[in-house]
Amino acid sequence: MSESVLSPRWNPGVCVLNADEIVVMGGLSNLDDIVQLLGDVILYNTKTGKFDRRVQNFAGLTQFQTTGNKCAQFEEDTVIALGENNYHEEDAERAFLVEYKKGSKMLKKIQ
Repeated sequence: MSESVLSPRWNPGVCVLNADEIVVMGGLSNLDDIVQLLGDVILYNTKTGKFDRRVQNFAGLTQFQTTGNKCAQFEEDTVIALGENNYHEEDAERAFLVEYKKGSKMLKKIQ
């Protein structure tokens, strides 16, 4: 596995997605020597041992960390996380819910 698939990170949401997959989403990473929030989603298949990036990390989209892994399977193929921003932006929300549903191309921020 290369860093281009699963970059080193801390405070991601990690949770069982279904009988065969574990989801890793968000977190903090040191990208280009700057600590940044992530908004990607990587699935790990426990049967094949392979990682698959399902949501890309793009600036302007939902990016978050989840201190203490506050993440749970909501229903089969859906994971909810309590996301937090990096607390450096004055106008940013402090905490919010983030949903990943298998097959989605984006994370959904729940209002």
